[in-house]
Amino acid sequence: MTAAPGADEGTALAVREPADVGGTDTLDIRDARVAAAAIAGQSVRDIAAAEGVSERQAYRILAKPGVRAAIDRAGREMVRAAALVLRSGAIEAARTLTRFASGELAAPPAVRFAAAAKVAELVEDRRAVDELEERLEQLEARSASAEGWRR
Repeated sequence: MTAAPGADEGTALAVREPADVGGTDTLDIRDARVAAAAIAGQSVRDIAAAEGVSERQAYRILAKPGVRAAIDRAGREMVRAAALVLRSGAIEAARTLTRFASGELAAPPAVRFAAAAKVAELVEDRRAVDELEERLEQLEARSASAEGWRR
């Protein structure tokens, strides 16, 4: 298995030679190139031209379950990476909002009010998420104990 040509490290795709009939999560080389191009944001027209196929054929390739899965998986990985970047700045952002709301940073009253409102909104959102996580954990524990009882 190798990475698809044109795929960068963060979007490496498992590929196989067309003759290899191995696992279901591998793509042949052309399908992997098409998936990598789609992940990179190329248009279907550009993908078709690069592969020497019609746009209709490019759409067919993109519709294959393995190609769709690879594109979806890469999309989830990109969102996860973006979320990590945002999380790393979240504490500083919260401090800045708090400094505006408290008047520590010079700002017009409307900015201070908006910052205070945002802080309150974020605190409430976090409280709601914490509550939901706790309820989910309780339900999972009950479900696990009920399954163990039935066995």
